Amino acid sequence: MRIIHFSDTHLGYRAYQRTQNGINQREQDMIESFRRALASMLDYDADVVVHAGDFFDRIRPSNYTLREALDILRAFQTIRCERPFLIVAGNHECPRSADTVSPLALLRDVPGVVIAERGIVQYDYNGYHFVLVPDHPFLPDSLRESVEPSPHARGNILVAHGALQAYAPNAVRKLPERMLDTERWNYIALGDYHIYTEIKPRCYYSGAIDYCSSDIWSESHQLVKRYLVVDTENGYTVTEHLLEPARVICDLRLDAALFSCIDCLQGAIERELSVVENDWIVRLVIENVPLEWRSGLITPAVQARLHEVFHCQIVPRITLPQRVDRAVETDPARVPTLEDEWVDFAHSYFVDDTMRRELTQLGLDYLASAGNDT
Repeated sequence: MRIIHFSDTHLGYRAYQRTQNGINQREQDMIESFRRALASMLDYDADVVVHAGDFFDRIRPSNYTLREALDILRAFQTIRCERPFLIVAGNHECPRSADTVSPLALLRDVPGVVIAERGIVQYDYNGYHFVLVPDHPFLPDSLRESVEPSPHARGNILVAHGALQAYAPNAVRKLPERMLDTERWNYIALGDYHIYTEIKPRCYYSGAIDYCSSDIWSESHQLVKRYLVVDTENGYTVTEHLLEPARVICDLRLDAALFSCIDCLQGAIERELSVVENDWIVRLVIENVPLEWRSGLITPAVQARLHEVFHCQIVPRITLPQRVDRAVETDPARVPTLEDEWVDFAHSYFVDDTMRRELTQLGLDYLASAGNDT
C-alpha cells in the first residue's frame, strides 16, 4: 500500500496586509500551495492520504478559505474514487472552549474524509490500522500515551500532531515521548514542526508545504518544502516529493562595520535590493550599525524599492554606544532621537550588564521594525 504523509497546510494564514480583490495575498498563496500539492499527489495514486494537523491556520478561517478548501478537497477525493483522506486536528484549529466547533467539522461531508478532532480515532483500511491522535487541549496526556497498535493488522500507522522538546522547547503542550516507539509502530506521521525532519527511522515530521510559521527566516534555511510517500510493501521506505512554495523567502545580511561611511552602506543596501524579485518576501539584516547611521539607512531609492517588493523588511542591528551624560554632550542643540532616549533609559534602568545589552538591542530592534512599517 502507498501512503502520502503531509501536514501544516495552515489554510487561512495571513500576513503583510497585501490584498487582492479584498483577500490577503498570503492567504491566497496558502490555497494555491495546497492546490498544487494535491494535484501532484494524484500522480502517486496513493491508497491513503494522511494529514498530520494544522489543516487550517485558525479556528475561524475566512469564507474564501473555507470555500476554496472544500472545493479543492472534493475534487481531489472525486478523482481518487473517495479513498481515505485522514486528518488529525492540530493546535491551530482546536477550539479552546467546549462550545466552539472546529472548522474541520465542515470537511466531514467530503466523501472519504475521516477527522480526528476531539478524541483519538482508530481506522482500519485494507488490513492496515491507523491511529489518529489530535492535539486537542482537552485530550489528556494519559490517553495519548495509552494508544496501542493492533496485533492483528498488517501494519500499524500512528498519525499525531504535537511538539517535541528537541524542536520546540518552549511549547506549552508536548507529545509524550513514549508514543514514538517504532518497535511498536510501522510508521509514525507527525505534524506541528514546519521543517522536514526524520526523528528516527520510520518516524517523520513532513514539515509545512509553504512558509507560514512565526519565524519564516529560520525556516527558509531549508530551501525546499515537501510531502512524503510511504511504501508499506517495501519496508516502509520513504520518498520525498519536493514542492515549490508560492514565493521565494530571501534572508540577506550586511555588516556595516565593513563600510567606512554611511554613503557606502547606503549604496550596498541599494545593490542588495536591486537583485531581488518584486514578488519575493525579503529581510535584510544589517549588523553593527552605528546609532547615528540608523536614521539615514533608508534613502529615497531604497524607500521606492520597499514599495515595489511584495514584502521587504530592513532590520538594523545597532552597535550600542557608551552611555553619554546629557550634561557633557558636545552639541546641546541636538534633539535626542527615540533611540537615544531608549538607550539612555536602558543604561540607567537595568543593572545587569548582560540583561542591559540584550534588552537595549531588543528595544532598538522593535523601533527599527516600527520604522519600517510606517
